[in-house]
Amino acid sequence: MITKLLTASAAVVLLASPAMGADATSQPGAETMQPSDPALEAQPMPAPGEGQGAVPVEEQADIAAMERSGSGQRILINQQPNELLTTEVIGSPVYNDSEEKVGDITALIVDDQQQSVVGGLVSVGGFLGIGAKEVGVSWDQLEPLPDRDGFRLAMTKEELTDAASYQTLDSQESEQEAAEAQQQLRQQPVAPAAPQ
Repeated sequence: MITKLLTASAAVVLLASPAMGADATSQPGAETMQPSDPALEAQPMPAPGEGQGAVPVEEQADIAAMERSGSGQRILINQQPNELLTTEVIGSPVYNDSEEKVGDITALIVDDQQQSVVGGLVSVGGFLGIGAKEVGVSWDQLEPLPDRDGFRLAMTKEELTDAASYQTLDSQESEQEAAEAQQQLRQQPVAPAAPQ
């Protein structure tokens, strides 16, 4: 038992030794921690609370947006006024131009190549989610309401109800497999009935 404990302790020490002696420049990925702009290296970072209030609040959001877009910032600290959280969007009601509720947003459609939201799924019809269908709507057609209590969409409930349901990749694949199985059944010869 003691031999096993000593062996395990020695293994831990040996595995940890290279990490203890390594400096920041020899670790993989350390170069990503360096500032991308040489001018940033020369500027000392202010201490928390230091220098705040010198820049008007309106300009602070602009500066934060420029820092995000220009530096490739990977850590976001504060939500900006123009940003929506998915928790604020999913489940939000959707109203038409007559301020009638036409559905709820159930999901967002994200283009992973463009890294942007391209649409939302609006659940329409049904009762308590039963019998409802999801219609894909372009993101630029969903206008956030000023109080962030939902979205406006220039479509009637009837237009949404009559629209085609959104087909996910999984549902498209399932339909394709079902169509292929149906085709195979049609191509198989029908076996004659057994004599009685």
